[in-house]
Amino acid sequence: MDNKSQNFEEKIKYLKEKAKEVWVNIIDMIFTAQSGHPSGALSAADIMTVLYFDILEIDPKKSPLTWSRSLNFIQGTFLSSLVFLSCYTRILSY
Repeated sequence: MDNKSQNFEEKIKYLKEKAKEVWVNIIDMIFTAQSGHPSGALSAADIMTVLYFDILEIDPKKSPLTWSRSLNFIQGTFLSSLVFLSCYTRILSY
């Protein structure tokens, strides 16, 4: 396996681990609140994980107001738990 393939495989493994963290946190948050709709958040968790951990420029050292350009495309209250937990998990990674 060449170095480029190895880096790709490592990135995929890392993203899968982060997606699992997000899934567990979604279920935990909805169960604890005894309210919510997990299907929307769980169905988009992989996509949001790739966005937050690989594509979007989310830097907790900067003001959250600077993140708004990256987050403007996200609308809908059914995904609010996913948006919150993806961002929270990303910040914890720093």
